[in-house]
Amino acid sequence: MGPSLKIVLLSCVAGSLYLYGSLLILVDTLLSSLPLPVIFPLLLLLLVYGIRLQPSPDYLVESVLGKDLDPEADEDKNEETSHEFYLDRVAHRGAGYDAPENSISSFQLAHEHGCMAVEFDVALTADGVPVLFHDKSLLRMCEVDKKISEMTFEDLEILDISTTHPLSRSFAGEQIPQLDEAIEECLKLDMRVFIDLKDNDTRTLIAVLKMFEKYPDLQARAVITSFYPNLIFWVKRAVPSVVCALSWRPGLIAYEDYTYSRSVGGPYRRRYPVFWQHALAVIADVIHQWCFFNVYDFLLGISAVIVHKDCLSPDQVRQWRKRGVRAIAWPVNLACEKEYFSKALHVTYMTDTLRELHNSCII
Repeated sequence: MGPSLKIVLLSCVAGSLYLYGSLLILVDTLLSSLPLPVIFPLLLLLLVYGIRLQPSPDYLVESVLGKDLDPEADEDKNEETSHEFYLDRVAHRGAGYDAPENSISSFQLAHEHGCMAVEFDVALTADGVPVLFHDKSLLRMCEVDKKISEMTFEDLEILDISTTHPLSRSFAGEQIPQLDEAIEECLKLDMRVFIDLKDNDTRTLIAVLKMFEKYPDLQARAVITSFYPNLIFWVKRAVPSVVCALSWRPGLIAYEDYTYSRSVGGPYRRRYPVFWQHALAVIADVIHQWCFFNVYDFLLGISAVIVHKDCLSPDQVRQWRKRGVRAIAWPVNLACEKEYFSKALHVTYMTDTLRELHNSCII
């Protein structure tokens, strides 16, 4: 006959008391030998190293971003490096001033202008088809007051994204491309691609990661970029070797926009009209900015940062280089700015136009 219920219950109680007492003794011993101000940093250090992601291999970074020219390095070394693959500029949204943004025609035109890389944005339709589109609404591009997430791809096929473009006559009938169509075209043209995860949506992330399975050559040609550190984290967890870049601008959390216009200058249009919500968002921006410049590169294993050109100083570029991270300026559209970032700082820049429309900095 087995032990009675009473004996089993008493044994469990006794075992629990012994375990609880042992834990109290252990904690008391630790606190007496190591004070709390020492224990907490050690625990945080263990946590950081536990979740830290490794950066992409150097050969893969150079395959995508090319050689890095350091203005402080020996001139002979830079001269030798400059003859190798060096990514000087990226057509932002395919250089959307020259052709309808995020279109196949814009990529082809960028290639004709000698640009070796394009950046584009990925969105999902109502039926889950990944397409290239920047805005949530179709209004600015197509004069259709609907969200792209509310329309099927069949609905989008009949729209013309050149409708409001200044050069619409040259690009009449331009359609919203699917993600795989755009990637196939860029690979055919031997172009690098910066795939921007615009929305904090894991479904978009999954759709992009599937492209790396479908196109094995993509990993040596693609950079995944996002303003959201959590998306970069999940990308690196899924494909550790993929090259990733984290984007940043001032007031990202608290404000809808940031302009580099002299007449306005800085962030504007609050995301949250309620005062306390806006105040929390401003505090979150301060924390996010500190993490961006001090922590994220170590935790996420990013290979590059994409920084608003008004906020990218020579000292910052030097600091990023010391940490093994490329700095990329965006958006750089004036000829004098392009000259500054490419010739003085030797950094890659993103531009909305590949045409040299401005010959001075007087605007």
